Parts: sequence; structure tokens; C-alpha cells
Amino acid sequence: MLRSVATGRRGVHPEIWARWGEIVGAEVGRRTAPRSLRGGTLTVAVGSSAWMQEISYLETRLLDRLAEEVGAGAVSAIRLVLDPEVGRRGGGGSGLGEGSTERREVSLPPDVAAAVGRVADDDLRSAVARAAAATLPDSDPD
Repeated sequence: MLRSVATGRRGVHPEIWARWGEIVGAEVGRRTAPRSLRGGTLTVAVGSSAWMQEISYLETRLLDRLAEEVGAGAVSAIRLVLDPEVGRRGGGGSGLGEGSTERREVSLPPDVAAAVGRVADDDLRSAVARAAAATLPDSDPD
């Protein structure tokens, strides 16, 4: 779904959100969540200051892994932000609220909103909407 929404939109890499835990590994994925991608800088929320320090040491390795998985040049830098809620979301690391009842309204372009609206499951539709909002240029769900 995210790939079809992102088709033709420059700078949108839904694989980062859809496969975050797989790309960065389960342990890092449980404690982090991608938030936005702008100008090659991926903003990543981290659940604690200790993990923020750990992730900063892994930045080069994470950039290499992201280049392998989503293409060279897609992500050129990682910006870390502290968000204690990340580690409390039940794991998975996508930042999309798996296992969470949290719902946020997001503003999407009409074509994207129409595509997201076709998702039958309420929880999945909400997660896809937040992921789409996070991947669109000039959009920040935070």
C-alpha cells in the first residue's frame, strides 16, 4: 500500500517505515522509530538517552544498511530525537503504534487519503495513514 502511495513522489521511501525492524535489527527496532525523511536526513526517535548514545555509535553501520535496503543516497545522515514513548509501544519499532490504541488524525493529500481510505481494518488504516504522512515531503506527524 505504501509503495503504491509513494509512486512518483520524490524522496519517499516507504520501505524505511514498513521494514524498519528488519533493516536496523530487532533490538534497535524496538527502541527506535523513523519519524521523517527530509533532504536525505532521516529523523529517528529513540526511547532513552542511553539508547540515543548507542545509536549514535551505530550511525555509520545504520547508514550502510539503509543504503543496501532502500538505495544509496536515500539517507545521507541520521538525526536522533528523544521520545520515551518509543520503547513503550509494544516493540516492532516502526513508530506506527503497533499494539497501541493511540490514534492521531493526519492530513494527507486527497489522492493519498483516498488510497488509505480503501483499507478496511481501522487499526491498519490508521497506521498506514500515519506512515504515509511521515513519508510525504513537508509532512511531519509529530
